[in-house]
Amino acid sequence: EPLQALFAARVPEAPYLRTFYGSLCCAREAFDAVGGYDESFEEWGGDDDDFRVRLEMAGRQLLACTALRLLHLSFEARDGGERFDADVDWQRCTPAAVRANGPHEDGWGRDFSRIARRDTPQAAAAPAWLQPAPVLAMGSRRQCEICARMLHHEPAPHYFCPRCSAGAPQRLTSRLRIVCVMQVRNEAQWLEGCLAHLRAHVDGFVALDDGSTDATADILRREPKLLELLSNPPREPHVWNERENRRRLLECARRHGAGWVLPCDADERYETLFLEHLGAIVDSLPDERLSCLSLANCELWDAPDRFRVDGVWGRKSRVCLFRLPQQIAFDAAPALHGPWYPDVVAQSGELLRSYYRFYHLGSMRRQDRIARRERYNRLDPERRFQAIGYDYLAEEGPALRLAAVAPARGYDMSGLPPESASLRAKSPR
Repeated sequence: EPLQALFAARVPEAPYLRTFYGSLCCAREAFDAVGGYDESFEEWGGDDDDFRVRLEMAGRQLLACTALRLLHLSFEARDGGERFDADVDWQRCTPAAVRANGPHEDGWGRDFSRIARRDTPQAAAAPAWLQPAPVLAMGSRRQCEICARMLHHEPAPHYFCPRCSAGAPQRLTSRLRIVCVMQVRNEAQWLEGCLAHLRAHVDGFVALDDGSTDATADILRREPKLLELLSNPPREPHVWNERENRRRLLECARRHGAGWVLPCDADERYETLFLEHLGAIVDSLPDERLSCLSLANCELWDAPDRFRVDGVWGRKSRVCLFRLPQQIAFDAAPALHGPWYPDVVAQSGELLRSYYRFYHLGSMRRQDRIARRERYNRLDPERRFQAIGYDYLAEEGPALRLAAVAPARGYDMSGLPPESASLRAKSPR
């Protein structure tokens, strides 16, 4: 009776996914077919989700049993959300392959191949709990690789997703301008390719040259879609004023009629899938709300078609598209690593998470990663603006894992500098 009361208080009778969220069982051949649990995971949570999704991808039907119940007894209060990380959850629920752990080597996965059995002298009647119980089909928590909705259990997202939306929204004849804003300094090697990959998808560029001594300003002046070029004089030592630069850029963009802002650094490239649907995404977002959309930050590593996915590298993201407000101020933003959107968006805006991608090319070469680490250690030696610090930017080791840039999620590589384009693509580690 007390146990039944506990279940009644905590477990709803309705057949929701969370009602049946607990242990699972499957035939040994099903377990072997998908390689079991993925043992590359290091962060807490989601290993069961990943296993269920891969079973489903392998053609197995997930069934929920309404009679079998499991209660986790603990002396500590738990609400089920301990250490929950939305990015880790998405990673677990969007596996790229059915099989985990690679081929069986050195007896991997065979630790429990011996079966011990105790024979009973006579057959006993099956206990009541072993009798056939009613079951119902239940989809896994598989998520969309772009908008992260649970494919079996959630409606389409609030913004356009080419995988989940029924169709592109009706194009607005009076669509507000999409303006790309850039703050650059001595970025001549990256800049032409960056401008080229965005040119057909935005209504114009507003740039701030922060004291360049190379050909950066000349490249910007030649850009046919340049709306305005702001500048700071060269200074030694150089002083980077992130908040003031961004305020000037956004006010300039507003003077040129920008309704939506797309920031981009010279050594960044948006994936083609995102740019091809940028207009549809904007059309799907309401003009009356301060909507902003985050994208996954993929750091290229050692090659132009490989990016790092282990640990914090697989969870990086940034708001890359936002509705430009009337009030532009960055008083509440940190001096370093702050957001591109103004304070009012941070206070009352609507953040929409997505897994559209942008690729950071500046992490591709090892010497650039080391230089980036040293630069930020000089700018923020006490780690006031980033608690994790900056040493990780160049760290490697046995946990390092790389993923390939799939053709469907690629970016325009035509404008890569020769030293980056010539890097030999390596197999993912």
